[in-house]
Parts: sequence; structure tokens; C-alpha cells
Amino acid sequence: MESLEVESKILTTPKRSQKRKLLLFFMLYLPQTMTTVFLVATLRMIMIDDGISNGLLAVYNLISYPYTLRFLIAPILDSKFSVKLGKRKS
Repeated sequence: MESLEVESKILTTPKRSQKRKLLLFFMLYLPQTMTTVFLVATLRMIMIDDGISNGLLAVYNLISYPYTLRFLIAPILDSKFSVKLGKRKS
């Protein structure tokens, strides 16, 4: 019976330049996200004060999900190429 060898994968830590780029990305992304959260919360309070129904508020929340989750959607859109639209960079 032959013995099976299992190769262990060594996880490497990110390089210093990669850590800086990642930190810069999050530092730039944070103010944009805070602004969006403030805008959504403010509009929701205004809509409640104006007597908008709960059903319409729920639709408003559903509409805001793609914008909130854009960091998950962007890599998918970037990987697709369309002759009509050209290459997308985000």
C-alpha cells in the first residue's frame, strides 16, 4: 500500500506595501460609507415624519441594498467585458 503525502500549505502574511494599500482603501471607503448611512437614515426620518406608509419604507430599504453591498458586486462587474460598454474599472 502506498503512503499518501499531504502537502501543507503555508499561509504567508501580507507584505508591508499590501497592508498600507489595504489600510488606505478602508480609510477612503469609510467616509463614503458614513455619508451614505447618514443620508439613508435622514431620508427615512423625513419620510416617517411625512406619513409615508411602512410598505413604502420597506421598498426604500430594499432599493438601498445594492448600493450598500457594492463592494461585493464590483468584482463581478469588473470581470465582465461588454463591447458596447467597454472595460469597467471601479
